[in-house]
Amino acid sequence: MTRKSVRSTEKQAVDSSTVDISVDREGQRAIRQAAVVDSGGDAPAFHLPDGRKMSIGERFQFALRVLPVDARADLGRNEKTLRTWKTADDMSLNVLIALAAKTGIPISWIVEGTLSIGTTRELVEEFSFVPKLLVEASAGAGALSQDVAFDADIVAFRSDWLRKLGINPRYARAMFARGDGMWPTINDGDLLLVDESITSVVDDGIYIIVSHGAVRVKRLQMRRDGSLLLKSDNTAYEAEVVPPPEINDVRVAARVRWYGRSI
Repeated sequence: MTRKSVRSTEKQAVDSSTVDISVDREGQRAIRQAAVVDSGGDAPAFHLPDGRKMSIGERFQFALRVLPVDARADLGRNEKTLRTWKTADDMSLNVLIALAAKTGIPISWIVEGTLSIGTTRELVEEFSFVPKLLVEASAGAGALSQDVAFDADIVAFRSDWLRKLGINPRYARAMFARGDGMWPTINDGDLLLVDESITSVVDDGIYIIVSHGAVRVKRLQMRRDGSLLLKSDNTAYEAEVVPPPEINDVRVAARVRWYGRSI
């Protein structure tokens, strides 16, 4: 089966209770609707069960068992952790993508139990996978944090949507806000999408700053006398003025371009 026919078959919605995935000698997977496995020649084969009757944890563990143990290290998590994943909250999207790519099982089957979303390649081309930072920006008086590091998890955004916001996906990062200093604009626990390519105050926008070990989210305004004004949207917090001699103690780390919350 050619690569083109594999892609076209993966896109079709499957109504039967089982799907047969055959692995040829070169490691290519051919997905076809079938009730009984027909391995054909020396190619091993297995049934892909009806994912609609399984939980996401069961589908993930099924796909994990397909992957040889010595290849699981490339997924980025240790074996013990992977075996404990039962719900979507446990799982990392980058691990799901890697597992789909290595097993040939469509990521749509792992995530939703169907084969109708599209191929892993198409998913990667359509979305940008934004790293989540292991830091929470305080919107109040500032919270001490350790050095900023990448979380093991990522957040997916449509690449075209990021570009409409003026963000190069390469410099996009995700983090959470803590505190009520930017309320009602930004709430405690909101997800922030920030642009790390912006490291100076270009206008009176909302920025992520680092000062004396604290990571904070504030409105910034450069004043004519060379001082920097740090403003909170919450009127319970007074604005802070950073005089020119202390400007170098405040580092602009990124600009906030979007925020989101659950309702």
